[in-house]
Amino acid sequence: MIASVALVAVLAWLWFGWQPQAPQPARLNAEPDSALESAPGGDFVLQSADGPVALADFRGQLVLLYFGYTACPDVCPTNLAMLAATLRALEPQERARVQALFVSVDPQRDHPAHLKQYVEYFHPDILGLTGTEAELNALTQRYGAVYRRVEDEDSALGYLIDHSAATYLIDTQGQLREAFAHATAPEQMLATLRTYLKPAPASQALLLEDVYARAVPPGQQNSAVFMRLRNPTQQPLALIGASSSVAQVVELHTHVQQDGVMKMRRIEQIPIPVQGEAVLQPGGLHLMLIGLKQPLTVGDAVDVQLRFDDGGERAVTADTRRIMPMHKPAAH
Repeated sequence: MIASVALVAVLAWLWFGWQPQAPQPARLNAEPDSALESAPGGDFVLQSADGPVALADFRGQLVLLYFGYTACPDVCPTNLAMLAATLRALEPQERARVQALFVSVDPQRDHPAHLKQYVEYFHPDILGLTGTEAELNALTQRYGAVYRRVEDEDSALGYLIDHSAATYLIDTQGQLREAFAHATAPEQMLATLRTYLKPAPASQALLLEDVYARAVPPGQQNSAVFMRLRNPTQQPLALIGASSSVAQVVELHTHVQQDGVMKMRRIEQIPIPVQGEAVLQPGGLHLMLIGLKQPLTVGDAVDVQLRFDDGGERAVTADTRRIMPMHKPAAH
């Protein structure tokens, strides 16, 4: 009798007192108290009607991930309808870069074939997945989701599933980025998706090679960084600025020899032609590190942030080398 009363009390608390809260939309690295800060996300493999499906299968695409179950009469259909409306609002070229996944946390009832029929009712491109209890427990914990089976002998269903109702956005590299609250409007989801669907700046394709800084004598306040920037794209680019944590200021400079005099001059940009390169080397183009905050000795790693005219930025690390004499080409 006591055990029965205790069980009723626990079930009452689960049903009336436990109310999982879906995290609000938030970037993983936005604020220390981000709702997703403790949710690392990550790869997984689950079962579909057509066989195993891995998150890694969708590299290069954005993934919208939702946890629910097909016997859910209200919350899951609402979120799936919102997902479907968002997918329909995408342009065809955008649509090809987005995949929606519905993961059932009720594997006992939601077999893959049934899941396929269920999700395709909302949109033919939503993919239904499920797994074992152990797989689902591990996966929901990694994504900051919760679910719990609640037995109900008085219900024709036999049991119910309490679950959080966030939709998770995973970027093209498989990293968890956003969590949309239950029933987020398609317009809001669409706007967020499009921030991730913007094409990457062409400067992201630049090849940065042989990057190094010059070691300097004690007390010296300035140094230089050299590198080779190769442009494999069909877009002309230009380096327009740089910064580093080891210097107060970083400027773009060049050396010009005029009437036997070497002149160093600050310049506004360094062009990188289509299918060509810009070579920063001693006696020519270089990044001038002005106001060193620390001595630069051989082997030190120097962080450099580069800015380009297409709005792109690149971070690179220069290793510090000894000053080497310049050699002129041998005469023939």
